[in-house]
Amino acid sequence: MNYGIALCRVSTTQQKLEGNSLSAQEVRINTVARDLFDCTIEKTWSLSISSRKGKNYKRKDLEEMLSYCKRHKRIKYLFVDEHDRYMRSVEEYYGWKTRFFHEADVELVIAAKPELTLHPNSASIAMEFFGVWQGEVSNEERITKTTEKMQARVAAGYYPGNVHTGYQQTKIAGLHAPLEPQWSLLRTAMHRIIYDGYSVRSALSWLEDNAFTTPSGRKIDLSRFKRILLDPYYAGVTKFSDWDIEGVGLHQAMLSKEEYEALRAIVKAVKNKFVRQQHNPLFQMSSLVECEECSAMGKKYPKFVGYRNHNGSRTENRKYYERYACRSCRMGITKADLHNQISEKLAELRLDSEAKDELTQAMKIVWERRTVDAQQTKDLLADKLAKLNIEKSNLIRMIGTNPELASDIADSVKLIKTEIASTEQQLSSLGDDDDGFLEFIEYALNYVDNLNAQWWDLTPDKREKCKHLVFPGGIFVTADKKVSTPEISPIYSSQTSKKGYRSILDSDYGDPKESRTPLAGMKTRCPNR
Repeated sequence: MNYGIALCRVSTTQQKLEGNSLSAQEVRINTVARDLFDCTIEKTWSLSISSRKGKNYKRKDLEEMLSYCKRHKRIKYLFVDEHDRYMRSVEEYYGWKTRFFHEADVELVIAAKPELTLHPNSASIAMEFFGVWQGEVSNEERITKTTEKMQARVAAGYYPGNVHTGYQQTKIAGLHAPLEPQWSLLRTAMHRIIYDGYSVRSALSWLEDNAFTTPSGRKIDLSRFKRILLDPYYAGVTKFSDWDIEGVGLHQAMLSKEEYEALRAIVKAVKNKFVRQQHNPLFQMSSLVECEECSAMGKKYPKFVGYRNHNGSRTENRKYYERYACRSCRMGITKADLHNQISEKLAELRLDSEAKDELTQAMKIVWERRTVDAQQTKDLLADKLAKLNIEKSNLIRMIGTNPELASDIADSVKLIKTEIASTEQQLSSLGDDDDGFLEFIEYALNYVDNLNAQWWDLTPDKREKCKHLVFPGGIFVTADKKVSTPEISPIYSSQTSKKGYRSILDSDYGDPKESRTPLAGMKTRCPNR
């Protein structure tokens, strides 16, 4: 008997009422776990949360599940219903999958496609990647459409974001009204800064003396107060910081535009006493590389951090040196040496032309299987559309012979027209399979081949995520100052065993007896450690 956990997720309340409801997912997951994996689901996480790209690395549910698996070593599987129920981001999907396997020895199982785990080979890897990619493409389309609608509302003077301090919701979505006494108190504080010479701190103290709090009863600190003073919303402008679009707000403004500009100039002149620098741009690998010996000994601070030192000269002969050092044992390595070795490791990950061709063949087989399913869906939708049109024509003819039922028949015709339009939209959305295949291949190969091309130009948080994805086992410096990457992502492991791609020509899923292979389990040894 095996044991596993399950994740059932919906992103909206509406989905709870549709086929992807939490209960429906749970039934499908339990059936697959019991019948195919001889597995008992020990605990299920059911929740409504977005899996939008960029939001998954710090998801509390996944952190809690990973912690649970670490504490309960009997857990061998994490079940989800579909790829997009897990998340809709290629990078974050594989990042979390490798974390569960590397840190807790737990395999991810997609209940809708259990063969990906039961029969791991190059075809199943391609099929899994395609499923995740589809989810990301779908998510990007949804975001684009939602963004366009929100931008139109912002331009019209509505604010679809959170309610600002001093305002409250109205019955009209995106239109906010003053909340008293907060609105009047905040407006007076702004005027005292502009007209009475109050400092920002003095104005905040005045608000505190007058018992100003948020609706939840909390006081606002200086940092939040400055953000409020700099927000153009209070001058009657609706705008999101990362959009070029802005509108004339329909809400009641606290300040005129002239007053806002004067207030903004005053606040901008106030300098922060301390500015915390979290990432030094000179040392891109700080906190991303660990000392192998200190890590093995379980020391608290085994990571390398960058620093500059000099030769001690007090004259123009002073020279500076850039190095990294382990925070525990203080073993050092020059910045140039470490960065060069990292670049060499990254260069090893690129696929050659033969590997690309073989990966394309594997993906083409996966795509052809998908095309068969798509064509069957098209045929069913076309048949449904034909029947709906016949039913509509019959109802229209009935109006002439049954005038007393004309009103009821007209309502039925409206419903059928709506269903016809929906069916036609579904048909058109299926698109051209050949064009889709070329797009998928281009995306997949670029992803595999160029993921690390801009490694040194990535932002610190992106570089950290990329590190988890490419080197799930971490990056270490050995005692002889050599960079070691014990594990590499399965996306790149295929170059070390090209015969794997050809196996799909002989078998649909490979040897059923195979389990927890390097490609499936992701504990792939780097050939050049």
